[in-house]
Amino acid sequence: MAACTTRACLWLSLLLLPSSLPAQTLTPVDRNKGLVMLQTVKQDLQLAYFDPQFGGLDLQAAYDTAIARVQRATYTGEMLSAIAQVALELHDSHTRFLPGRSDLVVDYGWDMAMVGDTCRVVGIGRRSMARAREVKLGSAVLMVERFQPTAASISLIEYILTELAPRPSLHLVLVPPGDTARKLILEARVTAGLPLRRTFETAEYWQGHHLAPMEHDTGSVAVPVGEAVLYWRLTEFPAKDKELDKVYDQARTRKTLVLDLRDNPGGSEAAYLKLIGGLFEEDVYVARFEGRGTARDLVAPGRGSRQVGGQILVLVNRRTASGAELIARTLQLTGRGLVIGDSTAGQVRQARLFRHRGGPGASSSYATVVSVGDVIMPDGVSLEGTGVGPDEIELPSGPDLAAGRDPVLAHALERAGALVTPEAAAKLGHKADAE
Repeated sequence: MAACTTRACLWLSLLLLPSSLPAQTLTPVDRNKGLVMLQTVKQDLQLAYFDPQFGGLDLQAAYDTAIARVQRATYTGEMLSAIAQVALELHDSHTRFLPGRSDLVVDYGWDMAMVGDTCRVVGIGRRSMARAREVKLGSAVLMVERFQPTAASISLIEYILTELAPRPSLHLVLVPPGDTARKLILEARVTAGLPLRRTFETAEYWQGHHLAPMEHDTGSVAVPVGEAVLYWRLTEFPAKDKELDKVYDQARTRKTLVLDLRDNPGGSEAAYLKLIGGLFEEDVYVARFEGRGTARDLVAPGRGSRQVGGQILVLVNRRTASGAELIARTLQLTGRGLVIGDSTAGQVRQARLFRHRGGPGASSSYATVVSVGDVIMPDGVSLEGTGVGPDEIELPSGPDLAAGRDPVLAHALERAGALVTPEAAAKLGHKADAE
């Protein structure tokens, strides 16, 4: 079968795939539950979606189509796919149906991400089949099942394989660095699951859509590099203001702050506004939130004379999302910072999680995540679907990832006057390096 890249083709391929985890034959009771779930998803969208015109989508027609698909479905997975498509027709990064599969959890043992225009292997679990089969970091990912990962399709592929149709194994086509294409089947680790417990304002929702849990250090780590530079690796927003204040006070004594927002999925509005404000003396207008029938300005309170001065270099990649994107774009628009790396995710809308009970089979809960507002930057443009374009494009190559090098950070540090090799740069920002 030819590679699929469009949304319609992805869904057709999903329905043609052999059964994923042990297929559950749809009982009349579960079908009725599915119809109730479908109606509930529609009601959530009607109640809360920020655009009452639904971006031109005929919501009733999409709902009617989904009803017919649910009535024709043979297996639970087909039914859940039909329900999910109603939300996906909005082409909205934050609007999703979460079926809450509480019976099984799948860890594929490896992870992928876009690096420029190429999808690459960026993580391999320590005890995974991927490591046993000698999958190489930096390998180009040409195919996952029938899906061809691209910047436009990768988040949908991850959503399908982690939420809607998790599988005990994946058929892959990989190109290791410096080698030729390789076909293989990688078995996943399948374990008993837990009831759906997600908070959209935390990183868990976004991380849950990756193929494997992150094994590297996450959080906020600040590392001095010489006397003049502070490197701040920020994969999650600090939970407490005192953590931010500690880093700000360190940064004030140095000429350059290198703010690394790569792999940062964002966080709460309060968190990113607090972070932005500490980099300015005066209050700074960040964006305008536009919801259904409501609008308000997002303003970050300045830190006064205790602001972080000096040069700011911001590192971003394709997994820099949501509030982290707003930080990068604010620093870029104000001229306060230089953005280095890759384009960001383009996932900036604010959303609300609606929890419900009564899913089919072993699932006792499900949810709808609904975008309740868009965020318009001072230049009148939303970052949704486009992201932040870097001032300087710097990307790791396949061989860089395979060898554990970080040329992007090395470049930024050199710009700041600190000479660090890509090999050494890759080791900065882990817990052992923090002061």
